Amino acid sequence: MTKPRSALTSLLHMRGFEAVESAVMQPLDPFLQLSGEDVRRRMFVTADPTGREFCLRPDFTIPVALHHGETGAASGRYYYYGSIFRFRPSGADQFEHLQGGAEWFGETDTGKADVEVIGLALESLLVFGVREWIFRMGDIAVWAAVLDSLDLSPAWRRRVWRELGRSGGMEALLSEEEGETSSPAGDVAPALAKLLGRADPVAAVSAIEEILNLAGIERTGARSAGDIAERFLEKAEQEGPTVLPDDARIALARIQGISDAPRAAVDALDAVVRDLGIGTGCADILESLSRRSDAMAEIGFDLDAFTFDMGFVRPFDYYTGMVFDVHAKDGTDAGKLVGGGRYDKLLSFLGAGGPEENVPAIGYSIWIDRLEAAAGKSA
Repeated sequence: MTKPRSALTSLLHMRGFEAVESAVMQPLDPFLQLSGEDVRRRMFVTADPTGREFCLRPDFTIPVALHHGETGAASGRYYYYGSIFRFRPSGADQFEHLQGGAEWFGETDTGKADVEVIGLALESLLVFGVREWIFRMGDIAVWAAVLDSLDLSPAWRRRVWRELGRSGGMEALLSEEEGETSSPAGDVAPALAKLLGRADPVAAVSAIEEILNLAGIERTGARSAGDIAERFLEKAEQEGPTVLPDDARIALARIQGISDAPRAAVDALDAVVRDLGIGTGCADILESLSRRSDAMAEIGFDLDAFTFDMGFVRPFDYYTGMVFDVHAKDGTDAGKLVGGGRYDKLLSFLGAGGPEENVPAIGYSIWIDRLEAAAGKSA
């Protein structure tokens, strides 16, 4: 282990995080359950003689969360360092990647934990000699409050959530015209959609994905199995206009377009939601964002160095609050150096506690190879 890598693990240990190891070979189901069937294409998958599927570890967060669930402890702080295995979208021939990071479960003072994790992420960059960076953050809880306050049908709420997590998804949704949201399936769709529409949405999507994959259908045109599953449920619930109502379109476009330093972004959000008449429903989350900005400033962060971007959303259902990415500030960005966020739904999605029991959880991951490359360029 190089000196910076050793310094990283020492930093996390000194901050009260416990080292945890996870097996390189992991059960496949938890990753598919949380990320969808499409993620299979980016993983190394095998099966045992009974047909049970496994994969080479594609990340650490899920194994660490499962470890914490098995301990039965109310809280836990863990760090990890090791290899993950996945195909990169760029098509590069490198499939094994070094990753480090930390996961923190059970801290009920979520604002305090958010700020501490931001600090740890930036200290991790300093350990590797990276002093200039681009820090972008968002917050899923703001969108949850906005969608709760807008008068949208369940189908439109689900559609907006899905498009928020897709690159270019919201832009496409906001520009859709009448007739562009037709059902992806044939005449069988309405009956099947109505039947599945009575089920829990997560279970219904999983059922449709499984049917399509058993039939050997991974994609239909540009749509994946997961996309088709979601659209079946939309058809089950959709009543009324086949395009987003104009008032909702205008509201979502105004909110998504907000991107500024944290305090300025909160002020802009406050002005927009008041103008839209949904200020009361968004008051608590905006107050939480203001407190977080104040806490960041109190410990010495220059808030102008951070961008709060309402267009930045993680495409996974278990994220519930702050999300962030850090990129190199060298003009030759090869991907995020650090990524993290709050995922209070993760343990319940994995079966730890009841379905309504969210456990406060936040963490971040570091791409060691990218970080070392960025450090070399900045040296």
